[in-house]
Amino acid sequence: MKIFPDFKYGWLPEEFQTRLPQELDFVKEAKNCKRCGEIFKNNKNVSVPKVYDELTTERVLTMTFEEGISATNVRKMHEMGMDLKRVARVISETFTHMIFKSGFVHSDPHPGNIFVRPKIMPDGSKDVEIVLLDHGIYTDLTQETRLSYNKLWRGILS
Repeated sequence: MKIFPDFKYGWLPEEFQTRLPQELDFVKEAKNCKRCGEIFKNNKNVSVPKVYDELTTERVLTMTFEEGISATNVRKMHEMGMDLKRVARVISETFTHMIFKSGFVHSDPHPGNIFVRPKIMPDGSKDVEIVLLDHGIYTDLTQETRLSYNKLWRGILS
């Protein structure tokens, strides 16, 4: 490749061979989605689509339609009156929880898979909610990996 002539692409075929079947198995994706939903069921700021098992097969995934805007659409978030610092905090806390607490980590967190939407709380105050989409690829982190990663960040921050 002319742009990055020294970049080695040899790992790509193996990565696609490993990840692509996971992305295309909708029964597995449904299972991941339900597991993620269970992890965040008591978190008022995180939403995960509901899966309809009776309508889901290996090739068809049926779940609730979730509205929201891409987590990178800053202009639209401003227009909707969302607090951008709060959005960043909720996303950060969500992935921190996945990495350090549950060890079950969404492994495809690009802007098309993370929606943001305003949320009115029971007391009438405004907050934000993120919607996690595309649950095809997850990584289970071992306790050892989570502890090592924790030590790395503690070292960096101190």
